[in-house]
Amino acid sequence: MSTSGAGSAGRLGGGSAAACIGAVEADRKGRRRAAVRKWREANRRLDYSPAADTLRIIEQHLAVGLDRCTVGVIDRLVRAGHRAISGNR
Repeated sequence: MSTSGAGSAGRLGGGSAAACIGAVEADRKGRRRAAVRKWREANRRLDYSPAADTLRIIEQHLAVGLDRCTVGVIDRLVRAGHRAISGNR
């Protein structure tokens, strides 16, 4: 029986640290997936590819600077279109 401890220290720290790190990473990824899923339920995503003429309109609004992002411009245009079509404010 060895009393130096070198052999036992190697066995104790062997795969257990890696397994623990792996478990922590897996838990973190699982929590992140759950958080993203919850966010997506509350904030629905629409994949949208505008037609060429529509894209030019969006780019014109971006150039004027009424909004700094494409999402903001699309939101404004949809709301304005809704008001124009329905007469609702």
